[in-house]
Amino acid sequence: MSSVAEGRGAGVGPRVGGDPTPLWAKLLWVVNLLVSAYLTWDHYNAAAVLVCPEGEFVNCASVTSSPWAYLLGIPMALLGLLYNAAGVAFAFAGRRFGLRRGRLVGLVLTALGMVFVLYLVWVEFVMLGQICLWCTVIHVVTAVLFIYYLTVSLAGSPELD
Repeated sequence: MSSVAEGRGAGVGPRVGGDPTPLWAKLLWVVNLLVSAYLTWDHYNAAAVLVCPEGEFVNCASVTSSPWAYLLGIPMALLGLLYNAAGVAFAFAGRRFGLRRGRLVGLVLTALGMVFVLYLVWVEFVMLGQICLWCTVIHVVTAVLFIYYLTVSLAGSPELD
């Protein structure tokens, strides 16, 4: 057996069919899914109270129960849950796309997420004057994932991970 074949078998060398999402990014997708599941559970459970300070600026209950917390009658929390479920599915099955296409799919998926993040941050700061800390976690994680997929997509090197 040649040393090149041995190197590839040991995880060294080009990863042409590699995984487009490293473990740390998979974990971030899971964090987003868990937080959005918590927000969705809170939305549909009238007896639930969000674990979040209720002040003038930070007030999760005010943000998540505002008229802006819906898009076409659908709760943003539910949309976030569906989006992040798709993100987790992609993160763990993205290897099937191949490295380059997988990173492109990751970029498109997180770019879509960033459109919503920018809209929701605008709503929080401009329209409501209040923020939700749980929502902020999702916003920051989505931005980190977007920056990762943008960076590796622009780098163009399938070996970077």
